[in-house]
Amino acid sequence: MALTGLVEVEVKGKTYAVQISPPGPMIQLEDLEKALETNRKQLDIANEGIIAEYRKDVFEQPPPWLQNYETPTQQAIIAHLNINVLIPIIQMKGGNAEFSKLETFSVEQRIGVLYKKAEMKVLNDFHTEQAPFKMAVIVAMLIFVMIFTTII
Repeated sequence: MALTGLVEVEVKGKTYAVQISPPGPMIQLEDLEKALETNRKQLDIANEGIIAEYRKDVFEQPPPWLQNYETPTQQAIIAHLNINVLIPIIQMKGGNAEFSKLETFSVEQRIGVLYKKAEMKVLNDFHTEQAPFKMAVIVAMLIFVMIFTTII
């Protein structure tokens, strides 16, 4: 798969087509490093968007036409591909840029990891949010048992 030009990526059964262009040859190293950091931040923002959509999907269960997984997914795809283009260019210009482990994955794998993390985070948050309710039920049952035993 090419990293620049028109790139097609399949995520969860949907094909996304994105246009990726390499930076111009005269761009300064500092600008390339700034672009790398910006794309990493964009990936984090896209991750938060996927988490928010999944949370809405699980708790509110809106109809499919009101869900918007496409925007954060497309944003994550573009950011990941840009990172894969920028790091080698920065290294060729003498900069110090390295791939993180997740950045070495293919774009399909990376987006899959984002979706899996979103699912795990939302379900873990659900479990954490429900723990006080469970405790309240247990306390209410204990109070009921104590009242019942004092009456008898």
